[in-house]
Amino acid sequence: TIHINSNASVTVGSVLRTWSGGTVNLTSGKLKTSTLHISQGIFNQTGGQLVATTVTGNLNRTGGSLTPGDTSQAGQTNISGNYIQQAGTSLTIELGGLSPVSQFDRLFVGGTATLAGTLNVLLINNFAPTVGNSFQIVSASGGRSGTFATENLPALSNADWEWLVKQG
Repeated sequence: TIHINSNASVTVGSVLRTWSGGTVNLTSGKLKTSTLHISQGIFNQTGGQLVATTVTGNLNRTGGSLTPGDTSQAGQTNISGNYIQQAGTSLTIELGGLSPVSQFDRLFVGGTATLAGTLNVLLINNFAPTVGNSFQIVSASGGRSGTFATENLPALSNADWEWLVKQG
């Protein structure tokens, strides 16, 4: 069992794997890994920040934030199974240009995506979106259900412009 709390920061260079009977508890702080393999063990995120390129298995979050990039660079999180974002959780997306993965974050789910909680959008690299820019940030092969209850979107450079978020 691994407990990540007290604002700790844990970086795993390649694969963090939970074996049968194994548990990772992320309650505060930050867990960053290229691959989180949880198909045999248990991963509990009740707080903190998860940064992962690949998640093998289902990811059911009850707290904290999932950040595909890492709050300063764009990236993609690929989840092989289902993704459940419950109330009280957030998905933090960075927008730094128009090219997916290299300039803006994406969440790709191989199964179904169930959305709730909060969508936080941050602008990086001095990027200023303009009318007509489009960002597909969540896609799920098995379909999506639910919606983000709250959308925290950055101010746009023109006061007459507004964000249009399509969910579903």
